Amino acid sequence: MRKKINLTLANMHTPVLGYAAKLEKPMDQFFATLPVGKIVKRVKWGIADLITPSGNHIYEGEDTKEEKIDSEKTVLKCERQTLHRLPKSKALVLRLRQFSTQLGRSR
Repeated sequence: MRKKINLTLANMHTPVLGYAAKLEKPMDQFFATLPVGKIVKRVKWGIADLITPSGNHIYEGEDTKEEKIDSEKTVLKCERQTLHRLPKSKALVLRLRQFSTQLGRSR
């Protein structure tokens, strides 16, 4: 997250496939019009293979062929996001709480 401070939304989301074409304009508008006092909450989750060619995202042109899922190399990732605007500076504050667990691990 430290690497993303002061970046534009577009630069933060460079690895997100289709962001520029589909999401950049509505996201910019949403963030620009978020009023002071409104708190936005979002929960997202996903299942990821520990071994991916380029980390957490699939980039255009990468091989995305389906393979059998190996639960020993697969992680469930959950994230809770809270977003609000500060009253004096009008800066946006995004708080992330992340949790992940390896699916194949026995308890």
